[in-house]
Amino acid sequence: MRKIALFTIYILFPLCLMLAGCTENITEPLTREEVLGMLREPPEQPDYPEDPDYPEDPGQKPSNQFTRIAYVLEEDNGIPQVFLMNPDGTQPLFLGIGYAPFWLPDGRVAFLSFEDTAIQVMNTDGTNSTSIINEQLANSYDYRLSWSLHGQIALTLYDNDMGNSDIFIMSADGAGVNRLTISQMGNYSFDPSWCPDGDAIAFVYGNFLDDILNIFTVEIDGTNMQQLTFTGRDGQPSWSPDGLKIAFVSDRDDNYEIYVMDADGSNQKNLTNNPADDEWPSWSPDGTKIAFHSDRTGTGNYDVYVMNANGTDQINITKNPDANDGLPAWSP
Repeated sequence: MRKIALFTIYILFPLCLMLAGCTENITEPLTREEVLGMLREPPEQPDYPEDPDYPEDPGQKPSNQFTRIAYVLEEDNGIPQVFLMNPDGTQPLFLGIGYAPFWLPDGRVAFLSFEDTAIQVMNTDGTNSTSIINEQLANSYDYRLSWSLHGQIALTLYDNDMGNSDIFIMSADGAGVNRLTISQMGNYSFDPSWCPDGDAIAFVYGNFLDDILNIFTVEIDGTNMQQLTFTGRDGQPSWSPDGLKIAFVSDRDDNYEIYVMDADGSNQKNLTNNPADDEWPSWSPDGTKIAFHSDRTGTGNYDVYVMNANGTDQINITKNPDANDGLPAWSP
């Protein structure tokens, strides 16, 4: 994972080149065994429940104890690898070669395949893998995809002719792709994040040449668009599970920090307050914690951190000096 610079990656490089290096050097897809052979040996970890007892009431959130965090690991070979781990960083499990991990409401995990234009969906133990195939995924250069409560996928597609990008909504089988936003030539809409009730999407809109990016929300029929931030330096929105707050990233203070605001854009607060770059917030299902990645260790690599939702107790949970760990996505 190269330096994940919020305000440059989306325009300067396609996602596959940024996260994985030039694919021309990869003549054949690697097998699972070959990839596993390149990975670091995980330390011995305590036993973890194979079949955790989730609450019978679907409206009741499970405790963080029985959740997973998906993330991307990239070593010097430049190949992005999707893993799962416990919220304390233990029990890392390799799922596949890809990037942009995200979750389905039913607890399955998904990610963009590195080798073809498909979304891979599987159980958290890697079994029952299926593919959602759509050729337009080749034009997706966003790190973030988002699956709604109603079974729709929000993603970003780039238009080479117009020199812009927009948010699209794709059906769960990959058959239908409908445009949600209409960006002017040279402007970009990206980083979609579904509201928990599935009726609205938060996203980033702006112009890279003018260095102006702000966070907006829009209902899924394209109406009631609202601008939430006005600094021109904001992105990566992530809704809280109760839909009342949005975590996001801003470099309004000259380095990337995790902020939080109310869903209407009020009460914006810096949570991380660290001179390093902190990015990619993802809420725990009970709303008490936020995962993110940071390069604050001084090794030049990213690690995944977890903090309380008020910014306290920021803990490095990957502690990996030999690779980049980032783009965390906390399970529902």
